[in-house]
Amino acid sequence: MIQWGRRFSPNFDCCKYVTVRVYTVNHKGNETMTKITAEYETLIDLYATTEANKEDISLASDNNKAIGDQILAVYRELLEKHDQVPAIVHQNMCEFNGWAHHRVDPITQLVSKVDGNEAPQTHKSYSTAIKKYHAAKLNLNVDTMSELRKAIKTPIDQAAALIKKYRKLNDTDKLRFEAALMQEAKTVGQIELHKNKKAA
Repeated sequence: MIQWGRRFSPNFDCCKYVTVRVYTVNHKGNETMTKITAEYETLIDLYATTEANKEDISLASDNNKAIGDQILAVYRELLEKHDQVPAIVHQNMCEFNGWAHHRVDPITQLVSKVDGNEAPQTHKSYSTAIKKYHAAKLNLNVDTMSELRKAIKTPIDQAAALIKKYRKLNDTDKLRFEAALMQEAKTVGQIELHKNKKAA
């Protein structure tokens, strides 16, 4: 499974958190590092599977939900047991694999652009959603990626999704939709007018 990481980054073996394995645990520090290493290796394997599934639509549709939930579980484990917030996990994954990203200095908080190969779309999609949820909630207390994505959807996101569906309708259905929308707007307007009259 590590071959996936090497494919994206020839220097992957130099990454201290992911590819250094501690076989003999002599003290708590080594034990913690081993657990962190294992979590990152799990994450790498899961992303490798999602990348492979992209080439087979039937596999992707059946398996990617479960894999997404496992990716979320790893992020949660790194957050709750090792104090690694999603933004740091994302940054580490990019550095380990030589992907382009924006690096935040942990001391100065200054942001610098790091050049590299473009990260796989699967990583960007999951990482962006998880970071967005954590930034808003300061936790990852959600069981599935489906729930997480629903929680971070804004009214603008929902409107964009509706517009996308509207564009796929045939002409007859578009007319029906527009008529229903106008009726809804008229109804809402009448309700608001009634409320304003009562308030006055």
